[in-house]
Amino acid sequence: MSRPRILTFMVGLLLLVFYSRVMWLTDLNFTIDEVRSAMRSAGNLPQLIHWQPDDWPPLHNLLLGLWRNIVGEHPVVLRLSSIIFFLPAIPVIYRIGRRLTKSEQVGWSMAIAYAAMGFSVYLSTHLRPYALSLCLFPIVLWLTDRYFASVRKSKIRRFIAALVLAIAINALFYTTYTALFPFAFIGLYTVAC
Repeated sequence: MSRPRILTFMVGLLLLVFYSRVMWLTDLNFTIDEVRSAMRSAGNLPQLIHWQPDDWPPLHNLLLGLWRNIVGEHPVVLRLSSIIFFLPAIPVIYRIGRRLTKSEQVGWSMAIAYAAMGFSVYLSTHLRPYALSLCLFPIVLWLTDRYFASVRKSKIRRFIAALVLAIAINALFYTTYTALFPFAFIGLYTVAC
């Protein structure tokens, strides 16, 4: 399949996923956890970090606070951030599937399945850090694969790949501490490859 055609299909898939999530946002009530996330994102940077509970890292609420300052405080608009955070995972999942199996059909199947899973639909329509981790996990997996593919490249390319991977791993860790499970999966993946 040609690049313009892949791009056209991917944009169509992303628009379909975006629309399928947005049409639900007005019908959902805020849960107590979502209210807490919204309230914790209402301060300046020192307040945002200070208001974090011990069992949640601050990255999601920092990004949510930035989002809130840009677009406003309406619950639908706040929940829209979860959809925006989730969408980049879909093309990354496609790339992972295509790269690992050398099959575009598998890549498309994986992207569609990842976007259509009930777990993904639920988390990408609620104001929780898990939507951001749903995006960051495939990115970290893809960057890990790219890092090991760069082993035969120049030292500067390996260093850049390692640096970008380290930033993505830290972002995932500072989104949710349950990222330890994806880290275990990535560790097993690196041993298997």
